[in-house]
Amino acid sequence: MLGDNNTAFAINGQQLVAFDVNSGAALWSWQPPQGHTVALLAASTGGGVVAADAGFDSNNTYGEQIVSFDAAGNPTYDSSMGPGVNGLDYWAFGEYLGATNVFQQIMSALPFQVPLTPSPRPGSNPSGNRGPNVARISTFIPVGQIDDRNPEQVTVSQFEATFKQDVPGIDLFSDHINGQDTSERFQKQIDDGSWNAMAFIGHSVFTTTPSGIISVGICFSDVCLEKQPAPGEPGYTNQPPGLTPSYGNLGWVTVPPPFGTKTRIVFIASCYASDNLRRWFAISNSTKGRVLIMSNNDQNGTGLLAAADAWRRIAKDLVNGLNVQTALANVNNDPHYKNDLNLQFIPTGDTSLCLHGSCGP
Repeated sequence: MLGDNNTAFAINGQQLVAFDVNSGAALWSWQPPQGHTVALLAASTGGGVVAADAGFDSNNTYGEQIVSFDAAGNPTYDSSMGPGVNGLDYWAFGEYLGATNVFQQIMSALPFQVPLTPSPRPGSNPSGNRGPNVARISTFIPVGQIDDRNPEQVTVSQFEATFKQDVPGIDLFSDHINGQDTSERFQKQIDDGSWNAMAFIGHSVFTTTPSGIISVGICFSDVCLEKQPAPGEPGYTNQPPGLTPSYGNLGWVTVPPPFGTKTRIVFIASCYASDNLRRWFAISNSTKGRVLIMSNNDQNGTGLLAAADAWRRIAKDLVNGLNVQTALANVNNDPHYKNDLNLQFIPTGDTSLCLHGSCGP
């Protein structure tokens, strides 16, 4: 199993060894407690690895415990799952497939990032097919033309071709052309921890408040998902809100906040971005392992073509090894976005995140 920094990992059941793939020299080794065995689960970014320590505890209960090792081989046990868990298989973003009392289920533990190496886990990618663990990026563009106000209209197909040329990996597009730009599909994917990054570039639902226009939802080909402001949130009123889609006339579906956001990096570009909408994604500035990026609230609206091009640039930087903070700075400091378009992208959460195992400066 191959991790970051040319480090590979091997086991024989009784011992875990990390070694340099170029020289073959052992870097460190670890043995579980007497009578226990060790199994590999996945490599972690920075040259570490996560394994399972299997054996009987002091109550004579058989189970597996997660053990995380840093690049120097220092172990840290994670007791999130409790006793009696066995058959652990890592899935994504701190979730495992495991069994207790014969029943198999998805179980959660401390999240970590898996490096983008050819074989970062025993089953390699989340599909278990031993293919490379390439970047998985999903982009929703539920519009016909990416910017109907722009005289140089760009079709989704044209943008998709440019994006895939610049951003290698598994790039999934959900749009009008393939009929997959639905609200149901978006909700399922954002709660799927196997995606590295996800983007929505489209129209919003908005309402007028004393402080200006704010978005309270986003629109798909089938319906608009709406989050009405709750008491204490910007735009809250005890009167029925006057809601307007920024484009088209679609029905409404109210989705109770928040989304169960498990996708690592989420990018939302729509008109009149608001703190109300940010709260929908259950990511705050103290959140670790996830980040939400939203366009600023320009009261003149957000140009979707410019936002789509910014997402292409951000995704390209991420795939090339830069972290979110640096990728955003490269776009936000560009005079074209900053001065000409008054378009900025505001992060909430962990901006140290990257797609590659080693984040560049």
